[in-house]
Amino acid sequence: MQQVNFGGKGMAPWRAGANENTIITLSTDVMVEGEPLAAGSYGLHMVLSEDQSVTVIFSKNTSSWGSFWYKEEEDALRVQVQAEEAPHTELLTYDWVAYAGNSATLALSWEKLRIPIQFEVDLVNTVMVNLRDEMRGQAGFSAQAQVAAANFCYQNQTHQKEGIAWAQQSGAAQPSFNAFALEGLLYAQLEQGTEAATAMDKALAYASPPQVNFLAYQLLPLNPEKAVEYFQQNVKGNPENPNFHDSLGEGYLALGQDRDAIKSFRKALALDPPQNVRENSEKNLRELGVDID
Repeated sequence: MQQVNFGGKGMAPWRAGANENTIITLSTDVMVEGEPLAAGSYGLHMVLSEDQSVTVIFSKNTSSWGSFWYKEEEDALRVQVQAEEAPHTELLTYDWVAYAGNSATLALSWEKLRIPIQFEVDLVNTVMVNLRDEMRGQAGFSAQAQVAAANFCYQNQTHQKEGIAWAQQSGAAQPSFNAFALEGLLYAQLEQGTEAATAMDKALAYASPPQVNFLAYQLLPLNPEKAVEYFQQNVKGNPENPNFHDSLGEGYLALGQDRDAIKSFRKALALDPPQNVRENSEKNLRELGVDID
């Protein structure tokens, strides 16, 4: 705190800037140094100690001049941070640094000190709020936008039922591999194997052989019988592809059909496979007790 020789106001924090109130505006709820702070605008003040610890104050008052009329009862949040030595900065600056996933650090730099303040956002829920709003507008009539929304749910393993609805809307308006596959993948995340297989069956009509293989692996833990059907389809249509024979072998393993698995792995090796496929087939054969040396 510092003595303010203005209007008899006594002690006041630093205004963390110059002249007018330094204001930070947050468009969404955040965590500041692990403490919650609601979306909104806040006056920013700081109290610096001799040991370089800093109390960062977010005030509900954003209209006062500097810190002259600061009132503690208007605090929305106080957090403790530690100032750091830094390269000389002539002008006081604020920069967003140290991005990491759903967090970033706001750094005040001035002279040879830097004051870092970490902010975190619940990225998934923040995006979901925005997606719901967007899907009620023009984007809600776009099959591609619906697929993108469903894919966000799939990639983040969240709100699968909403993702399924978006994928189904997209598939009804513009049938595509992505729409039907995402519907199936989201059902798979919910461990609803029957529904997943039904959706993936629709995706097969639009799938390339590698996409068929991908779907089969996604189904394998939930519905190995259906997954093996997909692997078999690929082998039938691409009999000279060693990777598809190797994949079929893994499908048979999941069903406990060791003899069929051995046959598939041996077939993969006979087709001069790439190194990664060769290593996988050989590993599985050894685990099945087959001497391949």
